[in-house]
Parts: sequence; structure tokens; C-alpha cells
Amino acid sequence: MRDARKLFRLFKSINEAHKILEILNKGGSDEVEVILNILNRLAFLLYWIFDNLAILGHIKFLSTEPKKFNKYGAFFWFWALIISLVQSVRKVNDLCKKEKQEKRGDQENQEITQKKLAKLGSDKKDQYLNIVKNLGDLITASQGSNIFPKLTGKTFTDGWIGAGGFVSAVITSYQLY
Repeated sequence: MRDARKLFRLFKSINEAHKILEILNKGGSDEVEVILNILNRLAFLLYWIFDNLAILGHIKFLSTEPKKFNKYGAFFWFWALIISLVQSVRKVNDLCKKEKQEKRGDQENQEITQKKLAKLGSDKKDQYLNIVKNLGDLITASQGSNIFPKLTGKTFTDGWIGAGGFVSAVITSYQLY
């Protein structure tokens, strides 16, 4: 079942390449955010490429070593998650500044101000959920890439890995709902 599920991800790298081109064409006023977006999408592109090589090796379509490519994929997934965390923290900071500005702003039209504050609060909640979701996935990615064991000399147990994945899956499902 695990391998069958991964077969549906074979062409996700094409989506990432398309997203990179969109970011480059669109640009943006915040150069740091544009660079972070490109790096994030590039890390995910490499993750999907190595994930594809691993699954194709596992089903014997290619004569590749799946474990090696899984480790490389987890390495790039780890860095994509780190970049996503940086982006989320930056967004929370930006939203907090906007919220403070809105609270000090126009007091004459309270209804519009309250709607803007509600929207900012909702956006902050989404970013906090993204942070927790990425931290959950980071457990799996750091273990799969061997980064956590190299840094600490310890490994995550299957329980921790499962809990991190579960938290991430629940948050993703909630956000999609």
C-alpha cells in the first residue's frame, strides 16, 4: 500500500518546477520572501525527484538503491520544512505588525476594523498551524535524512515519528476542510 500510494506522486516534481517559474515571473516587492519561496519550491522539487527515484527503484522499474534515494529525499524535505518554518515565522511577525497598526488606526469605522482584525487573526492561526504541522513533519524528515541522529547521537522512536506524522496529517486535513 505504501508503494502504491507513492506511485501517485511520480510527477509532483513537474508541479514544483511550474511553481518556481510562476514565482520568477510574478516576482514581488519582498525580495527575501521571493528568494525563500524559490528555495522552498526548489527543495521540494529535489525531494520529489529523489522520492520518485526511490519508489521506481523499490518497484524494480529502475535499478537504483531506494534507501539511498529516500535519505537524499528526506534531506531536501528537511530543508524545505526549515524554509517553510522561517516563512511562517516571518508571516506571523508581519501579521502581528499589521494587527497592531489596525488597532491604532481608524476608530470611526469599527465594523470594518473588526473584520480586518478577524481576518488577521484567522491568518495568524493558519500560520501557527503551519508551524506545528511543519514541526511534526520535521521529526520524520530529520530522522529519515539522518540529521537528528548525527546532531544528537539519538534517534526518534517510531512512536515519535508516528505522532509527528499524525499531527501533521490532522492539521492538513483541518486546513483542507
